[in-house]
Amino acid sequence: MIDQLEERLGIDKGTLAKAVAGEEVSFDLEAVHIQPKADYDTLIGNYEADLASGKEQYQKEGRTVGLEIGVKKARESHGLEFEGKTIDNLLKAYGDKLKTEMSVEPNTQIDSLTKDNDLLKQSLEKKEGLLSEKENEILNIHSEYKKKSDQVIISDLLRNESEKYVKNTHYKQEDLNTLFSMGNDIRVEDGNPVFYDKNGDVIKNELRQPVTVEEVYKSFMENGYLKKPTGGRGDSKEGKGGKYSYESFVKSQAAEGNKEDSEAFNKAMQVAVDNDLIEF
Repeated sequence: MIDQLEERLGIDKGTLAKAVAGEEVSFDLEAVHIQPKADYDTLIGNYEADLASGKEQYQKEGRTVGLEIGVKKARESHGLEFEGKTIDNLLKAYGDKLKTEMSVEPNTQIDSLTKDNDLLKQSLEKKEGLLSEKENEILNIHSEYKKKSDQVIISDLLRNESEKYVKNTHYKQEDLNTLFSMGNDIRVEDGNPVFYDKNGDVIKNELRQPVTVEEVYKSFMENGYLKKPTGGRGDSKEGKGGKYSYESFVKSQAAEGNKEDSEAFNKAMQVAVDNDLIEF
């Protein structure tokens, strides 16, 4: 009890005990205020209430300052212009900006995107056109190369075959090959010559195999391009010296499938005339 009283009075511990024991002690009570406990409790309660109120006000003011700083930063970052520092000012200004952009910017963006799309489309079409041209050029080059390559193969084959008959014909070797080529549709497939008829079907022999150059050339020569024996019976269909009469020449061409006055017939006629093989 004495200890608590000393603590409340703010005097050294043991001072009151000495005074009660009759010892002479001294202490200063001018700064000591003694009041009933109920009043003291009321005072403490009021202090605590004031402290809580001050803390709330401080927090409120702190929030206000922080909000104002945030509003300012948002205004600057979004390029907004408005008076005041409240969130309501910020929201209103931002809403007005969105309305303006929504009414103008979409059309501008659409126009820009449309132009970009058109330019891209034109560029793409141009490149596709160039690519198509190059592809056609490559195809033409390939086709031309194959045509020339095939012609070399055919020419070599015909030259080899015609050499077998040059001593037994009145025609020049190159003229024979020209006439042969005019009367036959020869194509090279997989490096081999293939003969086609007028219907576009592959010509085959008795064994149902594609005919060879040797077979076709032999038949070609036997149909009027070999020398015929001179002399003998006077009813020969050839003229003197193994020359053709016009009638016999027409029949020989008919056997080749060349009608009179056709392009092939006229070409063969010209070759025969150049080689002095027709007697009119």
